[in-house]
Amino acid sequence: MARLILITHELTINGAMSMLFRLGEHLVAQGHSVAVLAERRAQGSLRSRFESAGLPIIYEIDPKAIDLAIGNTLYAAPVMRQLVGQTRTLWWVHEGEIGIKALVNGSGWHLLFRRCTHIVFQTAFQRDDIYRSFLYDLTSERISIIANCVRPAVRVPPVPRDKSRRILCVGTVYPRKRQADLIRAVASLGRDDLECVLVGPLVRALEPPIQAIVRSRPDVFRVLGEIDDHALHALYCGSDIFSLPSSSESQAMSVYEAGSYGLPPVLSDLRCYQGIWQHGHNCLLHPVGDVPVLAGMLNVLLRDADLRRRLGQAAAATVGSHEFRDATFTGRFTALIDRLLAAAP
Repeated sequence: MARLILITHELTINGAMSMLFRLGEHLVAQGHSVAVLAERRAQGSLRSRFESAGLPIIYEIDPKAIDLAIGNTLYAAPVMRQLVGQTRTLWWVHEGEIGIKALVNGSGWHLLFRRCTHIVFQTAFQRDDIYRSFLYDLTSERISIIANCVRPAVRVPPVPRDKSRRILCVGTVYPRKRQADLIRAVASLGRDDLECVLVGPLVRALEPPIQAIVRSRPDVFRVLGEIDDHALHALYCGSDIFSLPSSSESQAMSVYEAGSYGLPPVLSDLRCYQGIWQHGHNCLLHPVGDVPVLAGMLNVLLRDADLRRRLGQAAAATVGSHEFRDATFTGRFTALIDRLLAAAP
């Protein structure tokens, strides 16, 4: 049994935290002693979930008392910087292009790529396109690609609706996710048979003009904030289309979750999706920020049930592939952690 620490700066529900919880849950089941090192001011609904799963929240750590520290996201850098050289360290990077700004602004954060024992990315896109200049002198043995897993869809009674169609968007509400583009696009359709639901923690309030659109059509727009898993499953089960118009992603978990429920995704055309999400096969892709094109794609899907069904079935098949299965994710992390623990600290 090894003594492991998971490092996080937040406890709100998002893709990175959901994956950290899944990893922690698996490590406990493997018999390891695992705790979560969080900032004292960190708030969020995951606190009780971690503790119920045998993952206590702590605020201080003695590096000599642990065998491996796992830093979750680039924002674990301040703690990781204190631990490198004193224990084994694994840095799990979830950020896409926005991570470059964090590295440049963070005091010496970029140097951690060289000092950490191991680096994990979700996609080759992160390693080869985004962070390549920080990794050029690292051997391949110190870098792994482990895709996030997607658990099978949970079929529950869908959330009732008054409208015949529902578009769902799941993601933290702030400018990078560009929920405002979706709101503008839906408003431009002028349909009375449509409901648009936004789910996710509110990090930054929507701009006043967007708030005005939402307030003017309370029958169309619902901004729910953070909800529990059961409510989210019910929304996935009761929606027709999934949309995420982000300007940057690494591996957007809500897209994969929506695909597991057979929802056709309408996504911004990002390089991280290449080779996975293919326009006309398992999704529709639009240029980032192009609201008229986004609106047109939504309208086509709303009118064409056969297209919704075909794209949704292909999305479910994509997400159900070996690469994104839970057993693949846990198996790869288990092998990596066992290898790191077997090596000298």
